[in-house]
Amino acid sequence: PLMLRYGIDWGETQLQVPGLWLSRDDQIENILSQPMADTPGSAWRYSTADAHLVSAMFENLTGQSLLDYGIQYLFTPLGFGEVDWAEDSSGYNIGGAELYLRPQDMAKFGFLYLNDGLWDGAQIVPSEWVSLTTTAQDEEVYYYGYQWWRGEHEFFGEHHAFVALGYGGASIFVQPELDLIVVTQASYSVPVDIADSQERAMFDLIGRYVIPAVEPQQ
Repeated sequence: PLMLRYGIDWGETQLQVPGLWLSRDDQIENILSQPMADTPGSAWRYSTADAHLVSAMFENLTGQSLLDYGIQYLFTPLGFGEVDWAEDSSGYNIGGAELYLRPQDMAKFGFLYLNDGLWDGAQIVPSEWVSLTTTAQDEEVYYYGYQWWRGEHEFFGEHHAFVALGYGGASIFVQPELDLIVVTQASYSVPVDIADSQERAMFDLIGRYVIPAVEPQQ
């Protein structure tokens, strides 16, 4: 599921109506009751359901929620402020959505990845994991790693970036070649067409103004 290759026939439209998915009596049962579209591992398809299964599996295997684990090993060492992560009806943190962070804390996470998992002299995340999660899965899925989007996008010029891209444009851009982190925030409770326009505006802002401002002068 971390690679979004579980194979269920999941429609992201369930998330495009605020509250619809979480109104189910049992979100995990709802996911597992969906028909299979592909053999697990054989095909990539964007699925927040896959990410939520990771949350449930993690808590069942470790006895610790993603939020509690994050507070202990990530949020506290990096000095995050208040963190809010919604839960489903079974008490699992919502994998792939509903994590609310301050912009400055999003930037800290971007800085951690920009520096191969190193923070203030401490290896918070193994550098091997940073590399794995931001590397293309294969030649066909060149645009995605493990929960990170990748790309040489027209907005980024010739510079490779990897992006934690949230609904509507709440995102963390990391561009190692330029030693650059960009954090954007946007309204979440909006229809999908507004969310898409917010995201396009964000890409345009970065491509037109931010990147030219930091690129080395010829």
